[in-house]
Amino acid sequence: MILSIFAHCDDEVIFGWPILFERAFDRHLLICSSDENNPDRAWCKRRKEALAEVCDLLGVSFTCLPYPSEFFRLGNRPNGEQLGPIHSVVADICRVIDAHN
Repeated sequence: MILSIFAHCDDEVIFGWPILFERAFDRHLLICSSDENNPDRAWCKRRKEALAEVCDLLGVSFTCLPYPSEFFRLGNRPNGEQLGPIHSVVADICRVIDAHN
């Protein structure tokens, strides 16, 4: 199993194409930001659909998280008893990684 982690849809094609075409292994992509719910980047909200088409054509499974691509805008400091919003993103990424050992 090869688990590749990329920030955005289309990064898998730009940076991960050697892995995408390696059929000797099961391949899974983890994309951390789809921007599908980001009104500031509405022009790219359908990137997840293109990712699904590419993965379907190549027989690659994927997980695409719905986060906006501007991670630097998420708070990372604890707020009282709660961790900052970036920690939920990190927890989701770790959950997907753990699921694929």
